Amino acid sequence: MKTKKTLKLLCIFLSTISLFSQQHICGFDHAINILENQDPAYRSNLFQTIQDAQVAYAQQQINKSTEAVLEIPVVLHIIYKNSSQNLSDARITNVMKSLNNDYQRMNIDSGNLRPIFTQFAGNAGIKFNVVHIERVATTETFAVSQTSGMPDGKIKNTTNGGSTPWNTSKYMNIWVCDIDGSALGGELLGYAYPPAGLSNWPWWYSLSVPSNPDFDGIVIDFSAFNTTGNVAGFIAVRGRTVTHEVGHYLGLPHIWGNVNPAITPDGCVEDDGIEDTPNSKEQSMFDCNTTQNGCVDTYLNTDWPDMVENYMDYSAETCMNTFTKGQIAVMRGVLANQRAGLLDPATTNVWESNVNNQLNIYPNPVSDYLKIQFYNENKNPVKIQLIDMIGKTIKTITSSNDFINEQFDVTAFENGVYFLQLEQEGILVTRKIIISK
Repeated sequence: MKTKKTLKLLCIFLSTISLFSQQHICGFDHAINILENQDPAYRSNLFQTIQDAQVAYAQQQINKSTEAVLEIPVVLHIIYKNSSQNLSDARITNVMKSLNNDYQRMNIDSGNLRPIFTQFAGNAGIKFNVVHIERVATTETFAVSQTSGMPDGKIKNTTNGGSTPWNTSKYMNIWVCDIDGSALGGELLGYAYPPAGLSNWPWWYSLSVPSNPDFDGIVIDFSAFNTTGNVAGFIAVRGRTVTHEVGHYLGLPHIWGNVNPAITPDGCVEDDGIEDTPNSKEQSMFDCNTTQNGCVDTYLNTDWPDMVENYMDYSAETCMNTFTKGQIAVMRGVLANQRAGLLDPATTNVWESNVNNQLNIYPNPVSDYLKIQFYNENKNPVKIQLIDMIGKTIKTITSSNDFINEQFDVTAFENGVYFLQLEQEGILVTRKIIISK
């Protein structure tokens, strides 16, 4: 429903909520407003990126009579300070079921979509399979900074109190923790990075994609990783924060084009670059206002109201229920290209899988000798390091045996938390070790 080929995309990295103004905050908008003056062409470049993803998807559908379900392996990192943050398996199951229902249009509230939009709704045909849950106790605080940005260096690194990811090109990593968004003036429910490797992104590309590949993925505040309850006293959560952030991870911008009224007085000049999402003047205000229609834009000779039912709005989670066919084209196009590694079983590293499935470390806690055992089927060198809490490597062994059977003498080390890190060809696996004598 777009006639204007412009959009502001960077705001997709933050889904934030202010307790005081009850508006979403985009910490990158002010920076981008300044940078935009240096390169006025960046908006059209971004629009072209969206178009390219849709074209790639369309080309793949030629001569196809059925739509295959695309399955994505997921690694969940539950990082907790207390028992309320150490989410139960049942709660995780409920959220993942909700996510799968939303991406396969099996959500029970899909029938709440207004009939005028039925022709645009689609089944994304994407399934998310949890292959591992990593639980990490921490004492760290994960605070967003106005100057240094997101706390990825802590959240996504075991040695800094978080959890080191599985290979981010092969697994969709989701970190669930307590995010401190007070520096932005409110409650940060989650954030995600868009796919790397988009050919038409402009000069601020380095801002939009993490400099460290290990930072790629999705972060959700533990309070929003739920299908029931409320956040900040007024936001009902139904699992749609996860649905929304996964949409960003798969290349979708907000449907209103990420307008910041302080920067762009007329929100109707912005656009998300996807035809079948109505142009919206601004984000919804956590409500389900079906009378909202801030822009006059015509598509198929109709001026459509705002699609508050869309997962990529900031409407109430109880109102969200739909992806459009255009949005689905973008996501499946991204999975066929920039994130193709998530779908190709052949890219799964045999060594990594064996370590994660077979690694035997005992005893833990340990007082004298820590034993490490697993099969190294490809027989490439494996570096095994014991690292202390400040990140200092205190012991290293390298082995190329087909069966790794090593041990560390820890009798000389002080009691406390350490990390055992195994590395082969740049792929890391980390486990927490407790020395207690």
